[in-house]
Amino acid sequence: IDFKARSTGIGNLSAEEAAIKIRVLPRLYLLLPVIALVWFIAADYSVTWAIVWTILLLVVVSLFRQETRLTPSRFIEGCLDGAKQVCQVAVPIGAIGIIIGVTVQSGLAMKFSSQLMEITGGNPILTYGMIIFGCIILGMGLPTVAAYMIGAILFVPPMINFGISPLGAHLFVFYYSILSMITPPVALAAYAAAGLAGASVTKTGWAGFRLSFVCFLIPFVFIYDEGMLLKGPLDGILIASGTTVLGIIAWAAFLAGYFLGPLNRIERAVFFVVSIGLIAPTVAGTWIPTLVAFAVIVGWRIFKANVLKKEVQKAAQGE
Repeated sequence: IDFKARSTGIGNLSAEEAAIKIRVLPRLYLLLPVIALVWFIAADYSVTWAIVWTILLLVVVSLFRQETRLTPSRFIEGCLDGAKQVCQVAVPIGAIGIIIGVTVQSGLAMKFSSQLMEITGGNPILTYGMIIFGCIILGMGLPTVAAYMIGAILFVPPMINFGISPLGAHLFVFYYSILSMITPPVALAAYAAAGLAGASVTKTGWAGFRLSFVCFLIPFVFIYDEGMLLKGPLDGILIASGTTVLGIIAWAAFLAGYFLGPLNRIERAVFFVVSIGLIAPTVAGTWIPTLVAFAVIVGWRIFKANVLKKEVQKAAQGE
């Protein structure tokens, strides 16, 4: 999105308009309820009690500053908003609970897993492709939580059968279940975005899909490199995280056709190859050539941008 905005010049603001007037640090205490919720769950409190104590802490924390203080009217408004949001999730979750109960009790989930293995012939790439397709199709029109729950029941078991860690398998399914919200032809999130922008739903959906396509590669890192799951030695975790970040930057530059200036076809092709090499499995040593290639193409773009800047300055001085 940043590269696209820079290439089109959309969103340019003056220094005064871009200045952040709201200070963040004095309001960090508002994160205490979130931290407390995580701690309560980690301390083996039941989810119900964890939420109850967190809500009580939220009320106390809101009293610290006048602008965040929960007045009776704000409290009632918050309760109404909470009830509305719960209804949006509770209804489909209730229906999905029935589906999950049927699939588990009937053994459909395990049968589906075995059928998927037979269809793909045990080929991991084909299996992952079918899972991606299934997550996106089943997730269309459903809230994120509901889409993930269906995907977890049907698609996580075959991934674990391939030797993928449970955490990696769940994150893989979770990511693609979320991406179903911005994948045409449904792209449910596009309806909300188009309503705010007063734009065409179809055009908004395809634009959102193109801009978010960088996210479609990230789940593969979870299943191919456990360093992204914070597993293994520290150097492996740092290499996996660092190469993935650089790979995403290269992938975004390829998609937007922009990095310190417009890219020609050869430069875009180089960024594409580099992005795949950095995001792909970081087996020992294989990331080094692509990292060198990334440094070379970035250095070339910096050099090219500086040359262009000097030419513009000379032209301005000549005028």
